[in-house]
Amino acid sequence: MATTAPFMWTSAAIEGRDEKVLMQARDDAALYVASGGREQGAYLTAALALLRERGATQGDQVLAEWILMVPALNPATASTPPRP
Repeated sequence: MATTAPFMWTSAAIEGRDEKVLMQARDDAALYVASGGREQGAYLTAALALLRERGATQGDQVLAEWILMVPALNPATASTPPRP
């Protein structure tokens, strides 16, 4: 479960349109984090709006990092079982 208090969202709760929006935002999120918040693409803007509609109150940096960490959205770790 990915948690960013007080906002909590499990990867199982991400589905359909939400998943598509968040997956499209991964590259923009990486650019945002790498640029120290100076570059924000359209996909990230849409994903941040979606997360805020769902109750997120954190800043853009925290949410961009969260998008990069969610296993369901990360092809490199999606098939890797969690470590105990």
